Amino acid sequence: MTVFRCFQICVLTLVLAMVVHGCSGSTKKTKEPPKPEEQVRQHSTTDDVEEVDPEVRIPVEMSEVERIQLLKDFHSGKRKFDFYASFTEPFWTFYFFENQVMFVSAESDVPDVTTLEYPFSDKEDTQALRFFMNGEYWVVEISKGEGSDGMSDINYPYIVKLDMLEGGGAINYRKEESK
Repeated sequence: MTVFRCFQICVLTLVLAMVVHGCSGSTKKTKEPPKPEEQVRQHSTTDDVEEVDPEVRIPVEMSEVERIQLLKDFHSGKRKFDFYASFTEPFWTFYFFENQVMFVSAESDVPDVTTLEYPFSDKEDTQALRFFMNGEYWVVEISKGEGSDGMSDINYPYIVKLDMLEGGGAINYRKEESK
């Protein structure tokens, strides 16, 4: 058997394993993140932002009550966030704080919290914040520029992209959003 034929068999076996694994998917929201050595750096082009220590890249274990309280603290100003991003259709908000991200969806009463591969930096013109949540990698791209959440008249100082979605973001609540 040729090397190329062996390669083809390996690739087909891998694809089949991925399909079988995907079809048997669990409804459980949390899965083990990949090991640090399996993660690929997806940050800005500059190297002055420190990678989050591999020891803290474990899933954030917070109870539902703690996650809801943290969101309330963000809204009230008791707790500061480093950056937030807002999207409409779907109505999603991300709060980036320290080495973590909180994902808030209109479809759920309880936000998800997980660990970032790299923290947000307001010194970067563009950056891609990557994290593992709900069984998959998410990459939120952030660029300085005039952003919009797609529905309100609020002008954001950052453009935020997630796949095909485009939203706006800021390091503090925009005046119209203050609670």
